[in-house]
Formats: sequence, C-alpha cells, structure tokens
Amino acid sequence: MIKRLICAKSDDKTLTIELNLLTKQWKISSKQKEPDIFLIPSELCFIKRFISEENNEESINSYIQERFKDLSYKLSLRQDISYLAVLKTSQPQLDIELEPFAIARICALYLKDGLCLSLKETSSVFVRLESGLLESFRTLGAINLKTLDFSSESVRKALLLLIEESGYSLPKKMVIFSQNPPFNLEQFKDLEILYGGKDPDLLGACLGKAFKDPYPRFRQNIFKSSEFKKTALTGAFGILLIAIFNVFSSFVFNVNRLRELQREEFKKIFPSEPAVSPYRQLKAKVSSGEDYLLSSLLVESSASLRKGMVIYSFEFDGNSLSIKGKAPEDVLAGLKPRSTRQVPDGREFELKFP
Repeated sequence: MIKRLICAKSDDKTLTIELNLLTKQWKISSKQKEPDIFLIPSELCFIKRFISEENNEESINSYIQERFKDLSYKLSLRQDISYLAVLKTSQPQLDIELEPFAIARICALYLKDGLCLSLKETSSVFVRLESGLLESFRTLGAINLKTLDFSSESVRKALLLLIEESGYSLPKKMVIFSQNPPFNLEQFKDLEILYGGKDPDLLGACLGKAFKDPYPRFRQNIFKSSEFKKTALTGAFGILLIAIFNVFSSFVFNVNRLRELQREEFKKIFPSEPAVSPYRQLKAKVSSGEDYLLSSLLVESSASLRKGMVIYSFEFDGNSLSIKGKAPEDVLAGLKPRSTRQVPDGREFELKFP
C-alpha cells in the first residue's frame, strides 16, 4: 500500500487525510504533519460560474478585466462549464482552497441537486448544487443558534427564517453540517434533510488536493525551479517504491501487474517520454547529485529491505519514510525497527528513516 498524508488548515483547525495512491481510497487520519493547504473563508472570496452563451474565453476575460484586474484570480475553463475564483485577500505561502468549493465537494457526496448549509460559530455558508457541482453560494454572519426557536412547534419556521435570510428558498433536499444537529431532523417528514457532520470545509480542501474536479486551483505564488524538480520527483515516488517492490515481487506482488503500474505512473509524470524501462529512466533523472529527501530516504531504506520480508506499506509524510511489514525474526537480525510485534509466523515491524 502506497500512502500519502494531506493536511488542510484554517485559522484555528487542521485536518489530515490518508490517501492510498494506488486505489485512491482515503480516510481521516490522526497523524500530524505540516499543512499542505490553507482554507480561505467564503467571505474573503468571490466565485462566478459561466454556462451556455456566457461560457467563452473572450467574454470571461472581458468580465475579469472590468472588475478584478487588480486582484488575484484563477480561471478554470471547460467546454460545458467554467469557474472564476477571486481572492479578496493576499495569498499565503501555501496552496489554498476556497471554502465554498470545499463544502460543495463534500455536499456532492450526499446529493447532486439541492442546498447545503454549514453552520459555524463565525459564519453560516449556504452552497447550492446543480448536477453535483457548485451553482452558487451565500454567506451570512455569525448566527446565534440559541436565539432561533428550534423547538418541535417552531422548528420549520426557524429553518425557513434562516434560509430566507440567505436569499434561497426551501429545497426538496438539504444537507446540514454543524458541530451538533441544532434540531431533531426526524421532525421533517416531507423534506429530505441529511446531517453531514462537522468540518466539511477542511475535508473538502484535502479531497480537492487528492482528486480532480472543474474548480480553479490556487497554487503558492513563489515556486523555485529546484522545488519544481523536487515536486515532480516526489510525484513520481510511486515508481521508486515499485522499483523497490520488484526486489521482493515473488514474495508479495504480481510482477506483471507491477510492471504495468510502473509504466502507468511513469506516463503520468512524464507523458511525452516513452516508458521503455521506467526504473532506469527515473534513476537517471534523480542522479544529478542534488539531495532530494524522498529519493535519498528510499536509497537509505533499500539497504534494510531483505529477502523474506513481506512489505505492507510505504508511508512518506514529507519529512520521514516509514516502512511496515512482517518477517521471520532471523531476517530482522541486525536491524533497528522503530517497533515490532510478535505474530504466529514471525514479527510485524516498522522501520523509519531517518
């Protein structure tokens, strides 16, 4: 299993997910790492969707020049739908995600068309979806839920008041995100209301880093050429890991499938280069004498990988490489695992570098 940790940060919270790079499965993780993404609140951004006759590059660029030429913006152009995203604040030195896009991404896991409400102490954000994508959003200031009467007799009136204040109308389907449900959802017999839990914005920001969608991407402003090369090679680390796996393929993996994965991953990183011998080609690219953290850790770890080991996973969190697996006790002799655990057919172990 090849994993990647992705961390999103807001002003006062962080959330990390663990992504399997091969299967694309993910889960929320308790592990800590430096943030990859900073979440920009909805009140500090502007988003406009372009469809039909509006959706052409010339008219969109004209719209931008008239209104936002002095602000930082990103444009995602597609044949069917385009999005303009504008920052009303300076961009921090991290990739950033806009809160409405992040909420829309999570809301789409629950419904394709309808309204989503994220209730927080500082603000309440409404996002409306159409065909699984953001159609529009509205932001209200902090709402003291205690002042709204969510008793059984008045709950519908209170919710209607909240929605009307946003300018939307009561939908057929709705998702509500909050620390705790502010009212008993079972009281709505004729309206499909789902409770989506808390922090959809941070989770949506992490998933935006992991998967592609039509929303614009804000990357960090300053990006040195050496960092670009390092990032490209880090993106290719699946190939390096597969190269190490080849040593033990007869014990753990199907060799033909590994070769297919090597070529697939290589073509993703270097689409214009034929994948003749991915491992040798990639090895040549990292042999420039520069010290790339991941590649150096992989070289260091390879000396500890031995015949007879069953490798469960490689995990790289940006600072260290962790290898988990199982082996007979004599195979582990002379190594210094971070931890071990006795199992019927040997010992499970974790090696960490550095």
